[in-house]
Amino acid sequence: MYICQIGAKQAGQRLDKLVFSICPDLPGSAFYRALKRGNIKINGRRREISYRVQAGDTLRLYLEPQYLPGAAESGGVPAPVPAGPTFAVVYEDDHVLLADKPAGLLVLPGQNGEQNNLQNQLRHYLQEQGGYRPGQDFAPAVCNRIDRGTSGIVLAAKTAAAEQELLLRIRQRQIHKSYLCAVVGHMPAARGKFDNYLFKDARQSRVYVRQNPQPGAKRAITHWQVLQKTPQLSLVEAQLLTGRTHQIRAQFAASGHPLLGDSKYGENSVNRRYRMKSQALCSYRVQFDWPAEGGPLDYLRGRSFTTQKPAFCQLFTPYKTAGGQ
Repeated sequence: MYICQIGAKQAGQRLDKLVFSICPDLPGSAFYRALKRGNIKINGRRREISYRVQAGDTLRLYLEPQYLPGAAESGGVPAPVPAGPTFAVVYEDDHVLLADKPAGLLVLPGQNGEQNNLQNQLRHYLQEQGGYRPGQDFAPAVCNRIDRGTSGIVLAAKTAAAEQELLLRIRQRQIHKSYLCAVVGHMPAARGKFDNYLFKDARQSRVYVRQNPQPGAKRAITHWQVLQKTPQLSLVEAQLLTGRTHQIRAQFAASGHPLLGDSKYGENSVNRRYRMKSQALCSYRVQFDWPAEGGPLDYLRGRSFTTQKPAFCQLFTPYKTAGGQ
């Protein structure tokens, strides 16, 4: 068993995020099983997963020893050390961190409990920097997701107040994200807009584009502009007005111009020709755009941050900009 009292820095965290920050090796399946069985308690009572802990609360964890804090010192399973592709820091201060995620790295643990993911790497990085102590401080958390095969900027909060404000601004669409993508063929104009409906088939992990409303389908709006062209490809900037699953990938594919490297929605023969193993898609710029309201992140208002150009942009280096296509 593990017992701790919630401090001021932890106050406001969701119960699940708190537990995973204390027990980073705990698989998601084991967490939900323990929650269902009453093996995770606040002040001696069961709580919902969405419960936000308060300063002075007492947390009790009745988990298998190898998942509890200090397992490595007591002969349990050691905490995994991040391996494989690692993120780069685009921007960091005391409240937020903007991470440049490489293609191939998960943002959060998958259903199989894969531990090498961006969130765990962030926590490992901040722990090494001395800015995070598992079980004692707020657990740094990513606030938005991009696909495993997509590279680029992911927003992360280092404090509970920053997490709440970032999530609020995302919901209010006051944080704007721009993407670069390489698509097959040439778009019909220099710029345009996709405005349709996306239906997600969870069993197939696939999204279908519908031109008219239908039950379960959500409206998706993307503005796009052609930046450069080769005889076979177009480099396009896309800006999302909505944030649906696979939105860019599905909409461009439905238009007849799938993303290069996209094995789910694209053309495998073209992907093999260019030796692309993940979709040519990068969340390359983020802009904070909200009215002055005096919040904890107000100092970011009006600022924008950009990553390095993704590698697939090199396909367009010898060619001029699209200009007045």
